[in-house]
Amino acid sequence: MPNNASQPYLKISKLNITYKSENHLVRAVKDLSLELKSGEILGLAGESGSGKTSICKSLLGVCPAHLSGKIVYNGKNLLENKKHEWKKIRWNKISYCFPNSREILNPSYSVLEQMIEPMLESGFRRKRAIEHARDLLFKCKLPIEKHDSYPVHLSGGELQRVMIALTLVNDPEMVIFDEPTSGIDIRNRNEIVELLKEILKNKTCIIVTHDLLLLRKLADKIGILYKGVLVELAPAHLFFRNQHHPYSRALYNSFTSLETSREMSRIRDRRNNLSHSTVNGCVFADRCTQAIEKCFKDMPRLLSYYSDRQIACHRKGVVSLIRTTNLSKIYRKSGSLWGPKIQVLKDVNVNVEAGEVVALVGESGAGKTTLGQIICGLIDPEDGEMNIDETVHRNDVQYIFQDPEESLSPRYTVLEAIREPLDIKNKFDLNTKNEMARKMLANVGLYTNAAFCDRFCSQLSSGEAQRLCIGRALITSPRVLVADEPVSRLDPSEQVRVLKLLLELQTDFGIGLFFITHNLYLARKISRRIYVIHQGRIIEEGFTETVLDQPRHPLTRNMVNLAFSKKAEVY
Repeated sequence: MPNNASQPYLKISKLNITYKSENHLVRAVKDLSLELKSGEILGLAGESGSGKTSICKSLLGVCPAHLSGKIVYNGKNLLENKKHEWKKIRWNKISYCFPNSREILNPSYSVLEQMIEPMLESGFRRKRAIEHARDLLFKCKLPIEKHDSYPVHLSGGELQRVMIALTLVNDPEMVIFDEPTSGIDIRNRNEIVELLKEILKNKTCIIVTHDLLLLRKLADKIGILYKGVLVELAPAHLFFRNQHHPYSRALYNSFTSLETSREMSRIRDRRNNLSHSTVNGCVFADRCTQAIEKCFKDMPRLLSYYSDRQIACHRKGVVSLIRTTNLSKIYRKSGSLWGPKIQVLKDVNVNVEAGEVVALVGESGAGKTTLGQIICGLIDPEDGEMNIDETVHRNDVQYIFQDPEESLSPRYTVLEAIREPLDIKNKFDLNTKNEMARKMLANVGLYTNAAFCDRFCSQLSSGEAQRLCIGRALITSPRVLVADEPVSRLDPSEQVRVLKLLLELQTDFGIGLFFITHNLYLARKISRRIYVIHQGRIIEEGFTETVLDQPRHPLTRNMVNLAFSKKAEVY
């Protein structure tokens, strides 16, 4: 062990892992660099195929690929090891808990026999090896009557305990766990987590998993991988407070957990943009909601843009699409210049980031609609500033009105209504605009045949009119969408359909959605962050679960108590 615990215990520098396929090379890991101190637990997360398991196997010299770079462990570059030197490392210094126990454990031997095998190879006497194996199995909470069982006779949770015990047989300095809780029930999973907490004390460890909740409970540091590239590296407690890289945040939002009631959201699909190539650019650019031209041309380096973490992003992490500072709005009561003043908004600060859903909640008359219309440029504020990201133009901010019937002209046909924003821009010929309009009708779940397109807007149902309004707002590919009570006038079943549609389109288009509602249930279900407004002032803000579960302002607490009371009726 290193004498100085502050020095890197494991240091990976510019590691590249390349597999050979039939006709080409596949680079599974690209220029990976990270450090791990003695006693530190690193959690690696990312989608399947991101290179997590390849990295772990490279630490034991069992990765069937070409490796370049450096893996310095305890002062020695492991990639320079000879075959006999790797044997001294495996099980003795670095041990690996494989993800699939049924593929690793031999069905012809009992659990105990397989436990003592690596110990006998290391010089243990058989009697001492058996005693040590039973002690480990007991420590891993496997009942003593199961020690002589064959793998086929054990449950998934019991097999996982055996794999953990097997990983520890030669008391390694460093352990690697690959998906240690996958495929087991919640009770066994929680028991495995508690077991890992106990056995990982004072051990250096890497945990590879899709389970972010597991990393929240065990890891000291989180690394997020995408297509073999480390895109974010941060202390665990700070990472779970806020994710800075667009992929990290999208991955976190797609994670299912009992700790939140928010709807799952997927990471948007790759953009088929023939004018861009990501061969030399950022690996996440074709799915990113905030990519700029540079992202498609140059690979970003992992840099410390913030004191608490490193990220690989040309835009220094998730950007604010719109940020308001001290917005104020005054109306005259009688509508004249000399009528008494009404302060509708006072010093309002809100922020909408790329690809996120932000909710604004409050009672009727609190100033929600006025704020939404100022953000969209429909009305001007009396005072304050609004900063817009460099990639957002004024017409990239669109509005969905609360009443669809009032926002649609009854003299327009469906095709004319959804095409109107394109007509105003006047960038395309009529055939192109009609084709774009029909495609958007299909996107929002409406018919595209002539019979429907020629209907007047006044002939539509409320649900159809609302879908048409959503289509009109999206047809110009906006970056920010303000939705003002978009489902409040619909029946419950239609509400669900329209909301799911809106959220799907929000993900596909990579839109920052500012969702105005008085319904706290909806806010909890769909939003990442929430603002509470009262009499024109923001009285509370934060992550939705935090604000609604632990409200600080008395008025917020009152709203939450009324909304989530068992006696409350929900409309």
